[in-house]
Amino acid sequence: MQYQFLNIFLDQKELLKQAKIGINTFLLENNASQLEKIYNFYKSGINLLYVNGFLGAGKAQIVNYSTNFLSADTIVLKYNCFNSTVLDDILLSFYSDFKKLSSQNIIIEPKIKTENFTQKVNSYFSQIEKSFLIIIDSFEEVLEENRKEILDFIFHLNSMQKVKIIIIGRTFESKYFKNISIELVTVDALGRQLFDKYMKEEKIKAPSGIVDEFYKDTGGYYFFTTLSINLMKHEKLSLVDFLVKLKNSYLPFDKFLGKQALNFPPVSQRNLFWLLSTIRHPISIELLKTLNLYNQEEVNFLTKNLIIIEKNFNLYVHDFFKEAVDGTVQPHVLQKFHQYIIDLYSTQLPLKPSSRDICISRQTMRKEIEYHKLFLPKKPKAIETPTVDINYLSYSQAFDFGGKTKPVEKKEEKQPPMQIDLPHKKNIDINLENMPFQQQSAEKVDKKEVKHEAAAKLIPNHHDVPPEYGDFTLDELMEKAKLAEDRYDYASVINICQKAVTKKEDKNYRTQLPIIYTKLAKAYQKNSDYEKSLEYYNLLREFYKKAKDFVKVNYVKFNIAKIFYETYKIDNAKELFVEIIKSKNTLPSLMIKCYLQLANLEESLPDTALNYYNKALGHIDKTVGVDVLSELYFKYALIMDDRGETKTAIEFYNKCINLPNADVNRFLSAAYSNIATVYLEKNDVNNALKNYQAAYEIDKQSSNMEGTYYSASKLASILQRKHPDEALEYLNIALDCAKLTKDVFYIVSALLAIGDYYYDKNKNEIALRHYINALDLAENTFSQDNIDKINVRINDIRFRIDIDKFDELVGLIRAE
Repeated sequence: MQYQFLNIFLDQKELLKQAKIGINTFLLENNASQLEKIYNFYKSGINLLYVNGFLGAGKAQIVNYSTNFLSADTIVLKYNCFNSTVLDDILLSFYSDFKKLSSQNIIIEPKIKTENFTQKVNSYFSQIEKSFLIIIDSFEEVLEENRKEILDFIFHLNSMQKVKIIIIGRTFESKYFKNISIELVTVDALGRQLFDKYMKEEKIKAPSGIVDEFYKDTGGYYFFTTLSINLMKHEKLSLVDFLVKLKNSYLPFDKFLGKQALNFPPVSQRNLFWLLSTIRHPISIELLKTLNLYNQEEVNFLTKNLIIIEKNFNLYVHDFFKEAVDGTVQPHVLQKFHQYIIDLYSTQLPLKPSSRDICISRQTMRKEIEYHKLFLPKKPKAIETPTVDINYLSYSQAFDFGGKTKPVEKKEEKQPPMQIDLPHKKNIDINLENMPFQQQSAEKVDKKEVKHEAAAKLIPNHHDVPPEYGDFTLDELMEKAKLAEDRYDYASVINICQKAVTKKEDKNYRTQLPIIYTKLAKAYQKNSDYEKSLEYYNLLREFYKKAKDFVKVNYVKFNIAKIFYETYKIDNAKELFVEIIKSKNTLPSLMIKCYLQLANLEESLPDTALNYYNKALGHIDKTVGVDVLSELYFKYALIMDDRGETKTAIEFYNKCINLPNADVNRFLSAAYSNIATVYLEKNDVNNALKNYQAAYEIDKQSSNMEGTYYSASKLASILQRKHPDEALEYLNIALDCAKLTKDVFYIVSALLAIGDYYYDKNKNEIALRHYINALDLAENTFSQDNIDKINVRINDIRFRIDIDKFDELVGLIRAE
């Protein structure tokens, strides 16, 4: 299939006449030839482009402008890298983008049920028949230890005809791109002639010799030039005065510029600036609003002056200012910021990605906690850190800058259950009334602030495992490791098991050693330290080889192959899965698992995937468990469903549904839901209703809020005409579930559905309340096109009722 990236109506001569919002016209003119190269890249057969240039050259602006050349159907995914970035962060970001696109009906969410973000993201790329442009910005920020995994993912996508990738970085290092077809574009500084025109445009007047000196200082780079101009205007300085001030500072130009720019943030936004400077990744605007740190007018001022960057409703400080901040904040104040960030991460770790206020992976959060701990004073070993109830942490407690210290009330903390259900866990709300230099009073805190008592129960106690384990027996250590696993504290699992490995004199050592290796391998895998995980899986494989237990050797190989798959070493994964299949020591259940994994790898080639599913079906016997059979039946039904073979699809969905031991059938709800959709497409409303009801009951019982939301929404849609009261009940249930998921798109969709229900019944005031609430939530998240659709609904009600009454109603609704 041919994929169309370019807008076919775009004339190449008109490249510089596209939408110019957010880009400097002189920067644009300076890079006319570079934009032409990017245009040719979009229509070429090469899928990878590297855009490089010095800090401040305007690389990102040029690439972002070039997206105006793309067809309306091309999906653009962007990710900005930071020191903390690992592959999981990129996968999580893309998955979040896909969820948004599916909620806006731009793409259709794949029906397939997946186990991890690798599979989820692969499913979207494989099943969506659209062209993709992926932009990876600030690649130089990625630490060396994390580059290989990210590049493996990029090269995997590079093999797909439907995907083009642009990497943006300061320098191009060819060692990472050997044997890869790649194009290069370099963004240069402003030429002297354009620089002079820019100065004239900004009304910066000075003798030519002074301008020469300024051009040399800035290097002609867009960022340094623009920031300098903004500073001159802000401080009402002439160019001569600015250069005199530079000379008198005895600082290099970049240090001087950074120091002067720190005067930009107003006192009321100093906390926001410091927090963004201390944390090493973007923070969502929604979270900043919750923290009472967001003022749109002041943030607009900082973004306009290049201090803060806003992308996809997230904010972060420009890299240039990170170092400049060091030394400007008093050490004891900075320590409190570091401690607060640690506490914030601690509340996020137990939550599902869709429920978090911070959109980064658990691996990154754990690493960032360790990073911020480096800035805290060391405590004597004998002193135990008190448990803080983060749920009710306020800045009066977290940031006490003198005066009397308020005692922190210590609440009873309960351990989460063994099989804790994470989907409906709530995040925290934190009252930040007493941050340093905060100008607002406690009375001005948002009236809608909600305290989530449930979150306190979700924070595991990390202090019940001593730092030294020398006095424990091997069996006691293994029990400690099990408890740490139950609360997802994989760092403690690693520490405990590392000590357990040294207990060679214990009589149970030989028996426990493979269990220790397994726990270490899995714990490192959970922490995304795949190199260490593979190290222990290989030790485990050697252990079973020496014991001549080749059945278990193959199970270890399977886990190794899955790591290869998760880290996009696709060829290595395939090779190992095939090796297991060919082994005479492979049990039928493992054989089927290997075929299922191979089918996942070949998702973009349906015929090849179907061949693997058929081979897997041939290995079913009475030893194969429900967990394996349910996945096989479900996925076989799914591929038949996609091929339009509905009779076979229904047969295998039913096979999945009718398996015994429903408790271990992870695909039961999805099978009911998918078979309901098949019946609905065949206009068999009764069977559709029955199966959606079954899916609803299963998800409700298991507290799967996303599944319950989906089934309730479908049931409401079917029942709305003949049974409106029941439909309304399901609509309200869907809204409740959406709120528990904390997914803005689910919440807005549920609000609009209820609004539409009341609109159809001419209950305009109730409908308007739901539309206004949906609009307020959508403003910082949805595309303008979708916001416009909500406004159309609101305007329809405006025409139905008296204008004065309408305005009064809107005021009352927003004041609630």
